[in-house]
Amino acid sequence: MDLIRFLAASAVIYGHAFHLQNLEDPLESVTGRSTGSLAVAIFFSLSGFLIAKSITTRRSVLEFVVARALRILPALFVVNLLVILVAGFAWTTLGAGEFFSNSQTWSYFAWNSSLLKCQYELPGVFESNPGGPAVNGSLWTLPVEARMYGIVFLAGLTSLALGKFLGGEFERRRRVVGVFAIVAMVLSLFGWAAMGIPYVGGVLSEPGVELLGYFGFGMFAHAFRERIHLDGRIVVAGGVALLATRDSAFANAMFIPWLAYACLWISYTPRLQASGFGSRGDFSYGIYIFAFPVQQWIYSVSPGMAPLSNAGFTFCIVIVLAALSFWCIERPCLGLKKPLSEKIQMFFGKRVT
Repeated sequence: MDLIRFLAASAVIYGHAFHLQNLEDPLESVTGRSTGSLAVAIFFSLSGFLIAKSITTRRSVLEFVVARALRILPALFVVNLLVILVAGFAWTTLGAGEFFSNSQTWSYFAWNSSLLKCQYELPGVFESNPGGPAVNGSLWTLPVEARMYGIVFLAGLTSLALGKFLGGEFERRRRVVGVFAIVAMVLSLFGWAAMGIPYVGGVLSEPGVELLGYFGFGMFAHAFRERIHLDGRIVVAGGVALLATRDSAFANAMFIPWLAYACLWISYTPRLQASGFGSRGDFSYGIYIFAFPVQQWIYSVSPGMAPLSNAGFTFCIVIVLAALSFWCIERPCLGLKKPLSEKIQMFFGKRVT
């Protein structure tokens, strides 16, 4: 899974290199699905599986919340602040004083660090770029991801409310996660539009509703993992069926479970194992959150650069930033999960379930 996520994060760089030049990437021109959107779908499929595992194996719901916050927020704070500082001194067309005194500068940090919504522009930054002035367009998925975490958190709280009605603590949690996963999948594939819930201004955007399907299938796969048989022949047959029906009305409803299933098959097939890949760290998150500003900066310096050149230069810079982010920020913060959870429990004077 470390290798798959690393490749998916790198694929986002490749896809954005075309879109920031207002071009379709080659995959999109053939399949109708952009490389970036496919990579994000892979992220959410695996995330649903891993986050379901997190809530069902931790000692308490509090530990789950602390672990998720420490995984996402520290590096996000750093990248948002770093972008502001670099933009203020090097990228903006405004003077440094005017830039740092502008309310939009600090609302950029506040909103993009809140996991509620995103602000894409900074004053005077990348205004002449061919793909528009967005500074870090990749961040749109993080509020969506946070809402998915909220679903899993609600599943954990529901399992607590049920007491011992459904068996032992961990088994009960897993069953409730499975039920929530089924609800998420139904809402994503069939229910959201039928219920008339608005996309714009609603809880999720239209792309977010689709990502709910991928995440839900990942949750479902973990909750019922003993009953799911992973077989490459199913992956191949599903792929052929998708090609044959790609213009049909139900093609997307087929693609979502197929992609989630294919990701898990790749992850658990012994012949395809790359278990030592992540031994030096998981750089996928750092690649994802740092790449877009670097790509925009490169295009601001060389607007006519070929997309593949942009992707190559970006990757060389971002892999260093991602490694530093993991070694200096993400890994040390992840080491605080247990002591921070214990301190919160001590503050309340009892075990927080």
